[in-house]
Amino acid sequence: MNKVILIGNLTRDVEAATTKNGQAIAKMGLAINERYTNKAGNNVDKTTYLNLTAWGNLAQTCSRHLGKGSKVAVEGKILVNEWEKDGVKRKDFNINVERIEFLSPSRSDEEAAGQGEEEPSGEDPHMDTDNLPF
Repeated sequence: MNKVILIGNLTRDVEAATTKNGQAIAKMGLAINERYTNKAGNNVDKTTYLNLTAWGNLAQTCSRHLGKGSKVAVEGKILVNEWEKDGVKRKDFNINVERIEFLSPSRSDEEAAGQGEEEPSGEDPHMDTDNLPF
């Protein structure tokens, strides 16, 4: 079985495109931070960087709602790309995203909040508060 679940922050804005056959694709970078204590008792911070690829409707949703710094939970498959350059064998790993959960406010939510919309006060604007007994 090839399945991974990762939680991290996007390292860049979503790169959205469309393939020649019209399918949406979204490429993203993910930083996964972890902290552990080594044998010497020192705290060690480690960051792992991975590339993510989403397809179709999921790609469109990611490009509309995610941006650099967005915290996400990703479920997908590891794809290994292997090639040779200048006689040196190389590999990179990519996560083919099957499911993504937004763990921070979406970019469209933040943009809407910044457009001067008032927060609801919870009060009825038609109520005459001058005659209330308290």
